[in-house]
Amino acid sequence: MIKLIFYHLLNYYLHLTIIIMNSKTFSCDITNYSIKFFSHDNLLEAIMGEVICDYKYPKAYFLLLRNSIENLKKLNIKKIKQYVPNYDWNNILKNKTTWKKIKTDKFNNILIICNIDDFLNNMHIALLK
Repeated sequence: MIKLIFYHLLNYYLHLTIIIMNSKTFSCDITNYSIKFFSHDNLLEAIMGEVICDYKYPKAYFLLLRNSIENLKKLNIKKIKQYVPNYDWNNILKNKTTWKKIKTDKFNNILIICNIDDFLNNMHIALLK
């Protein structure tokens, strides 16, 4: 009986996790670059997650990023969040982009947010300093 209850609770938790958080991965077959975004069903925001790319070739990365943003807009996403190191926030992003600070986590990383229409330009400033 206990195992069955645990299974149902675990199944319920997994079901809730799937409902609450969705992920969307955009990738390029030629470069094998990928960008993963997470979003909640009831919010118009996405969090930029895992990025696999070689920043030595920014053109391919920015093409994938632009296509990702266009697809997120079609899903009615209005804002993008991202975690950045405290150093990057204070020395690069704070006064040069439209990102706004939301909070600092326990590892001293900063959660920032911006309008999806500003995201590509903000990333350009951040990466090509």
